[in-house]
Amino acid sequence: MKLKNIVIFALLLVFSIGAILFYVWQKYAVTNINYQIQHSYDKKQQLEQQKKELIIKKSQLELTASIKKEAESRFGMRDFKESEMRILEVSR
Repeated sequence: MKLKNIVIFALLLVFSIGAILFYVWQKYAVTNINYQIQHSYDKKQQLEQQKKELIIKKSQLELTASIKKEAESRFGMRDFKESEMRILEVSR
């Protein structure tokens, strides 16, 4: 009878420890996955912001290119060489 009680107690103890370890492992796994999700969300936000900035930059470059093309075709303007540039100083 005494041995039977000890065996039952030992089995309950092993089962309890196993359940506690499983619970702790599950909590760790959930926390780790939540961290990964948050990291992915932050990366997504960063990439969306970078995309917006690149769209604005592209628009500015296209606008500059179209202005240059228009200036060359309508007004006959062209790029100048450094030797053609003059610097004027104005005294007050």
